[in-house]
Amino acid sequence: MDLKYLKVTIENHVAQVSFNRPEKANSLHMPAWYEMKFVFDELDENPEVRVIVLTGEGKHFCAGIDLETLMDLQKYNSIDNKIYTLIKNRGCYTSHNNSISIFF
Repeated sequence: MDLKYLKVTIENHVAQVSFNRPEKANSLHMPAWYEMKFVFDELDENPEVRVIVLTGEGKHFCAGIDLETLMDLQKYNSIDNKIYTLIKNRGCYTSHNNSISIFF
């Protein structure tokens, strides 16, 4: 998958995932949510990754959910359970392969 809304680098067992919508204060619309699920699924399966650091490009970390997305609750309800868990737990996500993701 070509990533448009996230940047990912891996070095020394640390993955850095950066929100990449600085023109929208890194707000998360549906394509970004799906891209985030794909990225975290891939990193979860990667034995080289032990830690994930989440950052934002530009001057804002993340404005949260894109307001246009929030207004369409049916789209929001289609988000996979893993992404819902990320929201519910305010950014803490543990995986089954003894890695941990930490959102700053």
